[in-house]
Amino acid sequence: MSLQAIPLNDAPFGAIIKLPENVSDPSKLSEEDFKLLENALHTYLVIVIPDQQKLSPKSQFELTTMFDDTCSKTSNNYGHGKTFRHENSVLRKDGTTIPNQPQVQVIGNGYWKNHYGLDDFKLTQPSHKTFHKDTLSDDELTNKQTRFYRWHIDSALYELSPPKCTTLLGIHVPNSDEKQKIVYHDSKDELQITKGATAFLSGKTAFDLLSPEDKEFALNSTVVYAPHPYIFISKAKSTSDGITMVSENKERSFDELPEWEESKIKKLPMVWTNPTTGNHHLQFHGSCAYKIINNKTGEEIPMEEARNLLQRFYRPAISPQNIYCHSWNEGDLVIFYNRGVSHSVTGDLLLQRILQQKKSQFKVSSSQFDSSNLISYQRPKRLKMSNELNKRDSSILPFFNQSGPFTDELFEPDADDILSRLSSSKILVLGAGGLGCEILKNLSLSGFKQIHIIDMDTIDISNLNRQFLFRNTDIGEYKAETAANFIKKRIKNVLVTPHNCRIQDKNLDFYKQFSLIICGLDSIEARRWINKTVFSLIDPEDDESIIPIIDGGTEGFRGQTRFIIPTMTSCYECNLDLLGTKKTYPVCTIANTPRIPEHCIEWASLLEWPKYFPDRKYNTDNQDDIDWIYEKALERSKVFNINNITKSLTLGVIKNIIPSIASTNAVVAAACCNEAFKFITDCNPILEYYMSYSGDLEIFAHVFKPEQNQDCSICGSKYERVSVKRWFKLKDLITYLIQKLDLNLENPSLISSDNNKDLYLTFPPQLEEITRINLNKPITELIDDNELLIVTDSNLSKAMKLHVLFDDN
Repeated sequence: MSLQAIPLNDAPFGAIIKLPENVSDPSKLSEEDFKLLENALHTYLVIVIPDQQKLSPKSQFELTTMFDDTCSKTSNNYGHGKTFRHENSVLRKDGTTIPNQPQVQVIGNGYWKNHYGLDDFKLTQPSHKTFHKDTLSDDELTNKQTRFYRWHIDSALYELSPPKCTTLLGIHVPNSDEKQKIVYHDSKDELQITKGATAFLSGKTAFDLLSPEDKEFALNSTVVYAPHPYIFISKAKSTSDGITMVSENKERSFDELPEWEESKIKKLPMVWTNPTTGNHHLQFHGSCAYKIINNKTGEEIPMEEARNLLQRFYRPAISPQNIYCHSWNEGDLVIFYNRGVSHSVTGDLLLQRILQQKKSQFKVSSSQFDSSNLISYQRPKRLKMSNELNKRDSSILPFFNQSGPFTDELFEPDADDILSRLSSSKILVLGAGGLGCEILKNLSLSGFKQIHIIDMDTIDISNLNRQFLFRNTDIGEYKAETAANFIKKRIKNVLVTPHNCRIQDKNLDFYKQFSLIICGLDSIEARRWINKTVFSLIDPEDDESIIPIIDGGTEGFRGQTRFIIPTMTSCYECNLDLLGTKKTYPVCTIANTPRIPEHCIEWASLLEWPKYFPDRKYNTDNQDDIDWIYEKALERSKVFNINNITKSLTLGVIKNIIPSIASTNAVVAAACCNEAFKFITDCNPILEYYMSYSGDLEIFAHVFKPEQNQDCSICGSKYERVSVKRWFKLKDLITYLIQKLDLNLENPSLISSDNNKDLYLTFPPQLEEITRINLNKPITELIDDNELLIVTDSNLSKAMKLHVLFDDN
């Protein structure tokens, strides 16, 4: 028996899914049955698969991504990107992430003991009482009246576009038939619901209820969302129907927002077309809208007027007869079409209702592993140059004069040639902190003569205990410049070139000059950026375009070293699951039974501070704020007879300072530089494994081989490179790609991977119309030379990476 969809009898839309008899896990559906499931989702908009209590987070993730073959499966973003956990975001308390399955969240209300690695956690789902400007009175709440919390689509609405669908799994739902009554502020309408239900409105119904004039306007309009919209609206309040925000000039100014880019602001069509039914769906996030642009007239409608218009458009669709409210049962797997419905929490949540959520991320930069991407690797050629041997260089000659049982198979004894390689090879060191200082010292003492160093930071007094290239007189100076001057002063024949900037400030041509990059970074984002950059430099026809990375990192008594050769080994993005998480403490322990000094400090900063200063977050760089938290923590510790509360510990806890230990830096830096030395000289095989060092309980080193992630967004997808005339327009580039038969393209869509900018999209029609204006623009206005594009096409089973080079001839 094939999969069946049974329409709901008592709702305006939605269906129950009956799985085939031999299938209990929907992620294991056959291709034919999944196609039926996908068609049911598009047709009924919300579908429910009952009795899925045993569905694991991994299976839920796999099922959700089946709906979107352009989903980046290694992404840690699940619809809300970096704004999700920002301290000022309205989403910051909406859920917690399952360990080892970063794309799946747990949301709901209440305490829970254990769930796939989450222990003793508390969830708090916000209600209209915290979000609406005008809330219901206590008497009204006592009479079980409530409201819709916030009507929305699931989307970051900055940089990332709306996912195709979201799945919600009821993992714990107490037995309760308690009813509530949703009241409407502008009419006598009422809607009876089961407490804790999730409400859905149909975008098709919303569109169908518009007047002909409004339909014409909506079809030709684009909604522009604010940068980091969930932070932008965090001080504002919602209208009583939950559709949009009240305009009182309480939004944060753009200067208060995290760093943002114009190109990442989302401009989305107001109407989306259903790929199966062809129906029009009115789809927008009214709370986050910043303005509306009418594409036909060019008119821009400012925020307040835009909000009023969006509220007027959606209000008829939330009338009781048009709403489907899902009453939760344990094991319900609800899948909703995020480009065809909006949804809302309804009023006060049921005690201990816990849901597991996964959003299918729509970001057209997906990758599938393809073994054909692996290209043979030979080390870059290096120029010979005369070497004036000094005592220090002479000490390493024994490594080069004869072979041994452990020398690399490429090694040929020739001291003059090998010293020439060391002298001429340009090495780039990223970071001049505790690890970077050790790396610079080791490289300069090991025969390397051309070293570049990038670091944007200046020297602080706290650096001096372990960053030994700096002195008291250097405080306030740039780390890179000071470190370079120190090395050049002590070792005369070494050229160290400093760069006082971010690594992102350098162009691709800068990175092309290096034989090897060594990372001593303390930022995951910076590591991911340089990993992506070296892959963008690869020319499949030129082995010398491959630039390896040696990545080192330390955390207290622990550290790691790994060697990454693009296309040959796993890359940094492949193994993001190896990264640790910040240490946290159960709130109930902090509030009731503190046992260690850290509990008292967390109590003072997380629980007491908001009571005294509800309008602002403490500043970790403000000494007065630190002192206040320290004093409160000290008072707390005395009540519970806890000792050892200090100001330095207080600062370390609230800033999440990871202690840096000089000996750990030395061990990891030595491992990094050993690999650099072996790689340049061939005197020994390079490290093929990930080396993990632990020096806390005992001195211990462990090695293992990190496998390539078959779905890695950086090293796993099909890869091509084309050279085109600089005078090409975008339409000329597309025509060229279609005519290039080996690419097998018919109707390609192009997106820039550097800024996720839509260059030209063939679907949906609204986005095609919006991006059509780019077709007549010169490519030099849209992309840079050697820029990486993501190409999707109906003839491609997966996204393709394409480097576009400009030909000036």
